[in-house]
Amino acid sequence: MSNRDDFAESTKRTLAERVGYRCSNPKCGVATAGAKIGCTNKAAKIGVAAHITAAAPGGARYDPKLTTSQRKNISNGIWLCHSCSVLIDNDEFNYSVEHINGWKSQAELSANAQIGKRSNNANNALFHQAESARIKQFIDFIYDLFYEFDLGLGSLSVDVYYVDKFVFEKIINIDNHHQTYQQEYRSYDFHIQNVQSEIMDIIYFYKNFLIENNYYELANSFKLREDRQYYYSQELENKVEYMCTKLKGLSSLVYELHKFRERR
Repeated sequence: MSNRDDFAESTKRTLAERVGYRCSNPKCGVATAGAKIGCTNKAAKIGVAAHITAAAPGGARYDPKLTTSQRKNISNGIWLCHSCSVLIDNDEFNYSVEHINGWKSQAELSANAQIGKRSNNANNALFHQAESARIKQFIDFIYDLFYEFDLGLGSLSVDVYYVDKFVFEKIINIDNHHQTYQQEYRSYDFHIQNVQSEIMDIIYFYKNFLIENNYYELANSFKLREDRQYYYSQELENKVEYMCTKLKGLSSLVYELHKFRERR
C-alpha cells in the first residue's frame, strides 16, 4: 500500500481547469492537453497535478506538520507541465512553497481574465521569442566558459593537454553558475532540457578530470603533467582521448541547440 497522500481525480481535474489546462509556471504556460492525432476519442496530455509540499516523506518541500487531509487538499496542489513539475522537485532551494504559491495565484488570475476572450497568437509568438532568447543565453554561457583569446568567440576548445588558464578556472568553479543556469538559461522544452543536461554533465565530468589529474601552471595555461618520467602513460593517454571525445560531443550538442533556435 502506498504511503503517498495523492490527490483525488476530482482535485486534479479542478487544478487543471482553474488554469485553463496550462502550465502555471509564468515563464512556461504551455497547453497541457489537446487532441491525440490519429485517435478520435482520446486526448494527449502532458499536465501534472503537482504537490507543493510533498505527498510523502523524502519528497521536495515535505512538511511533516501537515495532516493527510491537508496534504491531499487542492490548496497544496499546482497544475504544471511535466517538465516544470520535475524542475521544481529537483531544485527546492530556488522553488520554495511561497514561490510556487505565487505561480499558482498568478496563473489562476490570468486564466480567469482570459475567460470569454479570443486567443491572441501574439502571445505564442512572444513565448517562442523568449524561449529562443533563453537558449541563446545558454549557448553564450557555454562559449564563455570555453572562451580562449586565440580561438575567439564561438569556438570550443578540446585541447586537454594544455588548458587555457581562464577556461581552467571557470570550469573548476562551474558550481558558481548553477543557480543562474537553473533560473535563466534552462529551456522549457523537455527535449532541449535533456540536451542542456547532457552538456552540463560533460562540463562537470571535465571539472572532475581537471581536479583528479595533475596540472601545473604555465604563463597562459595549465599543462597536464606527465605521469611517467618525460612521457604520458598509455592509461593517461586513453583518459585524455576519452575526455576529448566527450568535449567533441559537447560541441555537437551545442550545434543541436543552434538548429533548434533556427526552427523557432
